[in-house]
Amino acid sequence: MKCPICGLQNAEGVKFCERCLSALDIFMVNPEEEGIYCNQGHWNPIGAKFCSICGEPIKIEPILLSPYVLVEKDSGKIISLPLNEEEITKVIVGRKSTEFKPDVDLSELTLSATVSRRHAMLIIDPESKSISIQDLGSTNGTYLNGERLEPNKIYKVNPGDVISFSKKLHLTFEVKKQ
Repeated sequence: MKCPICGLQNAEGVKFCERCLSALDIFMVNPEEEGIYCNQGHWNPIGAKFCSICGEPIKIEPILLSPYVLVEKDSGKIISLPLNEEEITKVIVGRKSTEFKPDVDLSELTLSATVSRRHAMLIIDPESKSISIQDLGSTNGTYLNGERLEPNKIYKVNPGDVISFSKKLHLTFEVKKQ
């Protein structure tokens, strides 16, 4: 298998890259299970010391995935939202740059070129199980079910709602059963 980190073509059946020691079997793991996140938000199996995607050192303690996810409409890619279980969590959604890294980085998605660095904020209240969204004055706008949001105004989001970051990148908000 070819290593996603360093690009080395490894021998058949090898579980860790022979050059950089990244786990090669990460994509065979069920991401619904408990796991470990690196600082960039990539999921890794329990016991991993370095991220299999970006190579960064990762947290040692196991955590459960957040039940709040965004699903890209075109590819079906699932983006888990970070969550502080005890209080309201404010999550910045956007694209990373050398100066800024959002809590939810959309730059890996195909149609992310029109997403602002600090595009929108999701406000998650785990106690009430509610989520809201606020456009942060993005260049190309944020849309909820096709309606453009007024910048800096807070809107309630429901499971199944489509959030569009510009008119091109469409994600469906879902709450996964735990």
